[in-house]
Amino acid sequence: MVMEDLERRKVEAMRILRNKNYEVGDFLGNGAFGVVYKCRKSDGTLVAAKVTFGLWDSAQVLEEVKAAEELRSMKPFDWKRIESEFGFLSGKLERLKKKSSSYNKYLNKPVYVGSDTVEGEQIAIFEAPLADDSLFGTVDLGKANEFATLKKIARQTLKALKILHDHDRLHLDIKPDNILKITSEKGKDRFQLADFGLVTPALGNDGTYKLDTAAIGDQYYKAPEIRSRSAAKVTLNELKAVDIYAVGITLFQLYCEANKFNGPTCNACFEMLEEKSHLIDTLRWLPDDGKNFLKLVSKMISLDPKQRPTAVQALADSGLSK
Repeated sequence: MVMEDLERRKVEAMRILRNKNYEVGDFLGNGAFGVVYKCRKSDGTLVAAKVTFGLWDSAQVLEEVKAAEELRSMKPFDWKRIESEFGFLSGKLERLKKKSSSYNKYLNKPVYVGSDTVEGEQIAIFEAPLADDSLFGTVDLGKANEFATLKKIARQTLKALKILHDHDRLHLDIKPDNILKITSEKGKDRFQLADFGLVTPALGNDGTYKLDTAAIGDQYYKAPEIRSRSAAKVTLNELKAVDIYAVGITLFQLYCEANKFNGPTCNACFEMLEEKSHLIDTLRWLPDDGKNFLKLVSKMISLDPKQRPTAVQALADSGLSK
């Protein structure tokens, strides 16, 4: 979104939100299709309110509405089916069910508020829990050189991603800006995966798994196998591996920032990855938990999508052990 369009959209969004009885506060950010403001509702609740514009692609607005409605009811597993098929494991399944049901708290789920047409342009309004910041805001990594914070970010992001992948949905826009930090009243941090504007079913209308790379978000987080082609028919796991790569790149950037290497910039990270020397040299002096963490990250950003772990495999990896 060019600067002139952004400023116009910010003004329009403020007017739209005020007409919906929001008290509009600080501007929080923008994406390709919308802008987000900190708002107070009539009952005093603070939320992040997003206005999505569809001048060029009204279908995109509809897809985001559909994704928001889907997320509201999305659960980690189809437990009725699993319990009927594996009833003899009922004790273990109950424990798994209780554990995985908590994964929903790592999704910053938007709520669809309503839509309208403004000067011939389709718009939609969403609200989501207000976060303290994104990973590239003012999140203090603290003792990230000891990998505790990085592991926590990785675990909670992968748990959120697991829910999407359980339902054969792809996020397609995972990056530090879309992982939010929410601090509880007790001072504990939780990290949530956010911005579901590009969430899409893995299965195409023709019954095949197809990836339209033009629909994927930030180019720096695109997996290498899709940077050079516009669309491809691939396996379901290869599609999901695109999201895994983006999580891996995000973790690698945070690692670079925490350890004061070449900084958190995307270009610096890609240069180090291409040289293949950074991870190898680093492993020589890291403690065992650090070595295991970076080994997992290196798997997640493998050039071969078939070599990347699934969200479930990554969560079970020793690199994320507490």
